[in-house]
Amino acid sequence: MVRNDAYRIVNKEKEKIALHEELTPDSDEDFDDKILEEEVYAILIEQLNQLPEGCKEIFELSVIEGLKYKEIASRLNISVNTVKSQRTRAIKLLKEKLKNHPFILFLLLIGSN
Repeated sequence: MVRNDAYRIVNKEKEKIALHEELTPDSDEDFDDKILEEEVYAILIEQLNQLPEGCKEIFELSVIEGLKYKEIASRLNISVNTVKSQRTRAIKLLKEKLKNHPFILFLLLIGSN
């Protein structure tokens, strides 16, 4: 499920890039930005897929889909405290896994607040 949602997000970003390309002239900077963006997504998706299933699902619902803790708890039939602790665990695990990728870690921390 997370993989499919990650692919959905990547595809949406690719559509944005395609639209942007139609509106702006090509340049080496645009090409470099696209490569960097694809590498960032690939690394992030790889690390998300390595999270324990519960952490991954809660992280996805919270950060990617933007659901509130109560909404996630209701959808998964678990307590709000479980949602909080699993989301915190997911972020902690991702921080550890991404410590060698400070740029991605920075984006993750911004997106998870």
